[in-house]
Amino acid sequence: MEHDATFGQRSRQFVRDLFGISGDEATPERDRRLPPGLQLADCVGDARAQVFEAMKAFMVEHDLPLTAGNVLAAHAVCSGSDLRLRRKVALQVQSGLPITQEWLATQAQDDRQDSDLSGQLDQMAEKLDTSVSDFQRTATTARTAVSDYGRSIEQSVSEVGDVQDMTAQTLSGWLEASQRMIANSLHFEERLRRSESEAQKLRGELEKVRRLADIDHLTGLPNRRGFESLLEEEIRKANENIEPLSVAICDIDNFKRVNDTFGHDTGDRVIGAVARMLAKLTDDKVHAARHGGEEFVMLFRGLPLDEAFARLEATREALGKRRFVKEASDEVIGAVTFSGGISDVFAFENPRLALRAADEALYRAKKGGRDRICRAGE
Repeated sequence: MEHDATFGQRSRQFVRDLFGISGDEATPERDRRLPPGLQLADCVGDARAQVFEAMKAFMVEHDLPLTAGNVLAAHAVCSGSDLRLRRKVALQVQSGLPITQEWLATQAQDDRQDSDLSGQLDQMAEKLDTSVSDFQRTATTARTAVSDYGRSIEQSVSEVGDVQDMTAQTLSGWLEASQRMIANSLHFEERLRRSESEAQKLRGELEKVRRLADIDHLTGLPNRRGFESLLEEEIRKANENIEPLSVAICDIDNFKRVNDTFGHDTGDRVIGAVARMLAKLTDDKVHAARHGGEEFVMLFRGLPLDEAFARLEATREALGKRRFVKEASDEVIGAVTFSGGISDVFAFENPRLALRAADEALYRAKKGGRDRICRAGE
């Protein structure tokens, strides 16, 4: 521990020396805010300098050691490439709480847990895909062999027809060879049938695994990867049918307190309850997904923004009226609420900007007292 602390002190001092900042220099209170989020493609020229300066201020202000993980976290926050982490940092700062090495490590661990299952399922899908390819090659080989034997038999029959004087010995030899070819042909046909049957089963398993890789194991909703596919598909359908499309980001209020006070099992129950409430809104045009941790995302196709807002608002109000208790002890948890931000996808240049606008609206809802929905641009 002493070595780690010493290393941390040295690396913090290195950051100050690198950027020419004295150890007693503090960031003015008015400057304690995040810069406008930028797309990675926009991080050139002045924008690149802006992100670099913001990263420098972030590392120094929060007295973070110069590690690869911290630099990546600073870049994600200051460039806006990770909206979830950016918002959590903003709320932490706004609440007057420190951004520590331990706090950042906790956020990274939560993200890893969210992605672990999808990664494992991806590996299974890749193995199954390889197996299907192997079986297809076997089937192709078998079909080629059957075809070759068939042509050999036809050729032999043709040759026998051309022979005028065939001895019994010659005929016997030909029949023996023909029987061997027929037996081999039947053998390869059986191999072909087995291979095709196995390939069909494996393809079914492969599709199942791929579907599971897009589903959150706790809630049964699409996960972040599944949401990306849904967003792309819903944008396509909305464009084809000239329909409105809204996206909302929702976050359970004070969820860390629930986990810390009542345990992770209770936290999982709360996440499941919120997921079921949001799932009641879904149909073939409305989708709910778990975006990670205590965060959910909604897509509303075919509904004007105001109507999508009203439906989400009604769900928020209904959830707030429920009272939760700890299952094992009947200990009262109380009300569970969520905050949200919603935006019109087509009011922005691209979906990423629409998501960012919804996230910024969610931040305003959190900052404004929680348990409310804010529209982008208000």
